[in-house]
Amino acid sequence: MIHPEIMMGPFEGRDWANFVRLFSGAGGGGSGRRLLLLLHRQGVVVKAIHSQRGVLRGVRPDIEHLDQVALEHDADTVICLTPEDLGQIFAEAEGSVDPGADYVEQMMALIKAASLGVRSRVRFWPKSPLRLKHVPYGLVERLFKWLWPDGTSFGLFVLDDGGRGIHASLILSKEDGQITEMANADALDLEGANLADQASTREAVMKATDSRPNAPWCRIFLGRTTFTEMLRSGRPLSFLKLCRRCGTAVIDPYPFRLRLLFFLGRVFARK
Repeated sequence: MIHPEIMMGPFEGRDWANFVRLFSGAGGGGSGRRLLLLLHRQGVVVKAIHSQRGVLRGVRPDIEHLDQVALEHDADTVICLTPEDLGQIFAEAEGSVDPGADYVEQMMALIKAASLGVRSRVRFWPKSPLRLKHVPYGLVERLFKWLWPDGTSFGLFVLDDGGRGIHASLILSKEDGQITEMANADALDLEGANLADQASTREAVMKATDSRPNAPWCRIFLGRTTFTEMLRSGRPLSFLKLCRRCGTAVIDPYPFRLRLLFFLGRVFARK
């Protein structure tokens, strides 16, 4: 599904860094969760690493009571395992990847192996991580080809809440059943465009993407705060559809097959 010689860019550091931070929870827009990783041998902690405070030296928390450990060290989530288990998880994930397979198939195999290893070897507080539903690659590939027509492009544009233009963006183009281009708003001709508010920014981006070789199949516009709330919602597709109804997100064009996907997602989520 991803072309082995995919065309990248042009990218400027700011836009790409902003895009990565949106998903990592950094940059003020994410959750800022405090995670504590405990590596132990036979119940004795040999290393404690806090996501915001770094390595905690000289601490010997009681791993039998992870709730108390979280309270003592100001952590929202505690992950506890042995160094050997950590190495085994990485080894099993690496061993699951077929170097000759499609990039997406490799990634799906990696995620499946890692999640199974985590589920069987790692203790979490306050709860276990989300149990991923492992979908066969063939089904994903067929859905990808059916949903998104060849010769078109998809764009995601996260706009600054204060009306200062584009905060982060992603543009993908598809040819012959594969993603052949990955770019962002730096690839658009926006010189001299009015980016004073979200409405004028959307208009400028639509005009610029309309003139590109691959016609837009779908463009999603939403503010930075709305985007981070969508990620935290746990049901991003349903949240996005609700935002569109409320006017806090714009989907243009809004293809029928995407509408059908939203509908099916809502139906199966109820079961």
